[in-house]
Amino acid sequence: MFGILKYWLIFFIVFLNTALSALNVNFSYPTFTPLGSPDLGLRGEFSQITTDSTGRYVYAIWDNPVGVGEVLVVVSSDFGATWSAASVIATNIGTGRKTQITTNSSGQYVYAIWNNATDVQVAISSDFATTWSDPLSTPVGTPDLGSGERAQITTNSSGKFVYAIWNVSPGAAQTAFSSDFGQNWSYPSSTPAGSPDLATSGEFSEITTNSTGEFVYAIWEVPASDDIQVAISSDFGINWSDPTSTPTGTVPDLSTSGELSQITTNSTGKFVYAIWNDPSGSAVQVAISSDFGITWSNPSSTPANTPNLAAGLNAQITTDNSGRYVHAIWDVPPGNAQVATSLDFGLNWSYPSSTPTGTTTPSIGVGVVAQITTDISGRYIAAAWNNLATGDIQSVISTDFGLNWSTPTSTPFGTIPPTLAIGINAQIAMDSLGRNIYVIWNTETVPTIVQTAKAFKTFFPLNNVTIQRN
Repeated sequence: MFGILKYWLIFFIVFLNTALSALNVNFSYPTFTPLGSPDLGLRGEFSQITTDSTGRYVYAIWDNPVGVGEVLVVVSSDFGATWSAASVIATNIGTGRKTQITTNSSGQYVYAIWNNATDVQVAISSDFATTWSDPLSTPVGTPDLGSGERAQITTNSSGKFVYAIWNVSPGAAQTAFSSDFGQNWSYPSSTPAGSPDLATSGEFSEITTNSTGEFVYAIWEVPASDDIQVAISSDFGINWSDPTSTPTGTVPDLSTSGELSQITTNSTGKFVYAIWNDPSGSAVQVAISSDFGITWSNPSSTPANTPNLAAGLNAQITTDNSGRYVHAIWDVPPGNAQVATSLDFGLNWSYPSSTPTGTTTPSIGVGVVAQITTDISGRYIAAAWNNLATGDIQSVISTDFGLNWSTPTSTPFGTIPPTLAIGINAQIAMDSLGRNIYVIWNTETVPTIVQTAKAFKTFFPLNNVTIQRN
């Protein structure tokens, strides 16, 4: 009896391995996505998208620069099948831009941030974006978090701890936090230890946190010198390290020549990854920390056999829950998108030219301003960019930890290959299992239009996935 069961089990596994070897991931046609319209918004720029851990609740945000200026949000509660009408959550933002949105793992708590002409403002929702707080009543004692621009926001899995970062002209980096689901915020001047600023000279700052919110990491560049600096908090944003004490072997910088830095961490916060490119675009570099940001590797020793991942710009980085699988993307002038993967906590990296499947060049596509995301396992990865030559939005996926990639022409469904649409500023989001993928962009028409498309991975392929574990 056991022999028969064993036979059928082997047969079933072989059947799955062959019958399910072709990945079925198709993108919706953009004109079918929003409710009652081909577009999410008829006027909009700098759109962003985020989703909860299941992919059911999807939130998109953008700003309307026409007139006095507005911040608008739309919601889908059915995996992107239909969308709500746009809600105006702020008006009179003037020349404010760079709207950002984030949510917790359940999608119940949603946080939006932007800057108006001079100030940083936040709006919060605790009911799946059905209603929103008045931005003027959110921070304690002031209508604004602070005077600044290029604001970023992040939250932990529960949504209780929320962290914001921004730059104050002419160049200081400041942060504020909330430990009560965005109801009250710390005063920015009291956040860093002994100073109103994380750094007295910083711009293009980014912030991230782990699943509990206990460990928080901030990164920025120093405009006068192009230095890359990092600060860490291990007590829910109450106190911050002095940037000069963070990197190992350098004072006070991770890099003395870098710009457009990004930072990410795993679910525990133990493994932290920073990426940037040098100002000339001749090198993409990565530094790693495996001790909660206390010490950092020398960037020149991180990639295998070279101080740099590649020549490139606009680098982005993401990791899985464990921190073992790390994926980076960037674009190489005049317009190739390249990707590299590490399977061992950032110690060694694949050579970019060997990563894509079915291409004769080291690029996975012709594109710029590429974005990348991964699921909790690090196995399923999706990337999006806009094709500089044609203006198209394109996306690719990998289902084997970044070892192989789909060709851009096979991704969209119902559109003329290989594009999702004509547009710029593509952003991408994925649920925790890598099944639901969402892309958003805005057109270059006058006025600009916000559009989105979704993809659903219908099964998990079992073929040819062998990862050597040390």
